[in-house]
Amino acid sequence: MLRHIGSYAISARKVDESRKGPTLEYVIPAEELAGKEVYEFSFSNSGYMLVYKYPPEALLNPDPSYPYRPNFNLRREVSPDELRRLRFEVRDLQLRLLLEEFNRYWRVIIDDLKDYTARMNVGISFFGHAEATASIYEDPSLGLVRCLALQDDGARMRCLERPMAWLYQLWVMKLACEALGISKFKSAYGGEARWIIEQGKPYPAFQAEGKGGEFTFWFEPQVHEMAHMARLLTGRKEHVRPDIAVARGRYDKIDDLLESGRSFDLIIECKHTEFDRWSGDVDTQIPAYVENFKPKALVVASLKPVPNHVKRKLGGIGVVVVDELTPYNTSAIEEFKGIVRKALAD
Repeated sequence: MLRHIGSYAISARKVDESRKGPTLEYVIPAEELAGKEVYEFSFSNSGYMLVYKYPPEALLNPDPSYPYRPNFNLRREVSPDELRRLRFEVRDLQLRLLLEEFNRYWRVIIDDLKDYTARMNVGISFFGHAEATASIYEDPSLGLVRCLALQDDGARMRCLERPMAWLYQLWVMKLACEALGISKFKSAYGGEARWIIEQGKPYPAFQAEGKGGEFTFWFEPQVHEMAHMARLLTGRKEHVRPDIAVARGRYDKIDDLLESGRSFDLIIECKHTEFDRWSGDVDTQIPAYVENFKPKALVVASLKPVPNHVKRKLGGIGVVVVDELTPYNTSAIEEFKGIVRKALAD
């Protein structure tokens, strides 16, 4: 069981501060290190993770030339197989529950995505600040290590927040593709077929051909890349970036769609947390998407249950809620697919 080194310290002080956060110096009794191995996790600016393991002697008998550093001659690099077997101490109950959910739902979601993309001969490329998402998608066990290696349970939860949201969105997008009988994917950038996953761009994630013709899918798009900065002028949060947007036809950017006199045919807003975490969106974000984009249909896809009175309220503005949409709930999956087909029918 790995515990953060601060758990053994009798004192700590900040010795430096950078944009990445503070550097802390811990004072640890030598006897606390006896019989223990020390793991060092480091990350490059590009997000690459490197892990070394030290015997206690490396810290108790450092290199004389660098007395404040461990003896690098005694360290060894930790293999991926060993990393996958590591277990971390987790004290926060909320984080424990989050990890249980990850193992119950997200491992299945990731396997389902990989199976689908392999069958359809299409890749997924992550851009922007998506290192943790890409890492978890590529290898869930190693991706979890990347987050659990952080300094406290709060940082660990923040590290998992976006990957879990994005991976759920990708799985829901995959369900929409299945609903439309997509048979071929195209990249809006040319080259091999790929889903391009990057936040806040006017360009589509991919274009596709299905039983009903051509479709264009966007992932967290913005009409203009700086649209979210409008809050500096309005003083309030501007809702400009729906999770998933789909239009019939083939478009290279959102402007092409709008200039044709059309808007998105379908917007899908994905919610993977308990309702009380996003209840405020019922009166703000979701109505704003209806008003600003005027889609033919807007669906809220929720992993967790949504109160009936909320479904009725959103239904009053034409929004459909499909809750408990999980890999295990076939009836919810079929309900969702039916809504997608209806929204994108000729």
